[in-house]
Amino acid sequence: MDKSTSGILLAVGTGLLWALSSPASKLLGQSGADMNTVVLLRCAVSSLVLGTCIGLFAPQHLHIRRREFLALFLLAPLAPVCAYLGFMLSVAYLPVATALVVRYTAPIATAMGSSLITGEKPGPYDLFGAIAVSLGVLCSVMRPDWSVDTEISVPGLIWGLLGVLGISAQALWGRASVTRGGVSGMGIFFYSNLFGGLWMFFFKSLTSGWSDLPELTGFQIGLIAITVFFTSLLGYYTFYASLRHIPASTVSLLTSGEVPAAIVMTSMATDSWPTRPAVLGCILILSAIVLSSRQAGRTPHVHRGAE
Repeated sequence: MDKSTSGILLAVGTGLLWALSSPASKLLGQSGADMNTVVLLRCAVSSLVLGTCIGLFAPQHLHIRRREFLALFLLAPLAPVCAYLGFMLSVAYLPVATALVVRYTAPIATAMGSSLITGEKPGPYDLFGAIAVSLGVLCSVMRPDWSVDTEISVPGLIWGLLGVLGISAQALWGRASVTRGGVSGMGIFFYSNLFGGLWMFFFKSLTSGWSDLPELTGFQIGLIAITVFFTSLLGYYTFYASLRHIPASTVSLLTSGEVPAAIVMTSMATDSWPTRPAVLGCILILSAIVLSSRQAGRTPHVHRGAE
């Protein structure tokens, strides 16, 4: 299997794993869970498990320079905290389809930043794919009569845009580690979760406090475990692995397979089935994935300057 095909499969798999976060986040919000607690536990457990595995099997990924250490600490509130907390709170405030609409403006943001951050210009298939994703997510939030729901939660929209900022930063940062050298993808993943957990510890201490921890139910803990092991550990492992083979703009498009998968999963979990506009939106997004796969197949593999 060539490297481009591996990157495509890893990115599509990432979208499917991330899709589990939508029904889990929606159910956590409906059950009254504090999302600050969810994100803190997500960062803490992810960094503990990942740090143990890396330390035992690939300790070279933990070796970073002092300047990189400081950069990772200062950027942790953006990624993963904004990526995690922004999306989970947007799902709590908004319908899942609407939250995904906001989230998947990320391919356009990533494409715009690719030339500046990674030195890679998005190809024509990437650009057409970004447009198809935008149209697809717009269809996904339409009512059954094809009208747009204009009653949108402003806090949900703001949190969603912060999530877009976080996920785009992760994609560009992870790809830059391949094209320009520096901290490896696994190193970024570990340290960003470690420092993200520290930032969340201080944020939670100053805001919602700790009284909710003893009240977590088994159901809520199970949902948090899904976001930790499937969405964070497996999802971001495949995410950073895909960035080793294909550009960030292409990865960002391919992961948009999360949208149709999340709509179906959330519909099953909440017993509400997608409308015809949502189905059309899913078809457009899947078409964008096909376009982006063609672009990825034409992209030469970039070798790292430093591991």
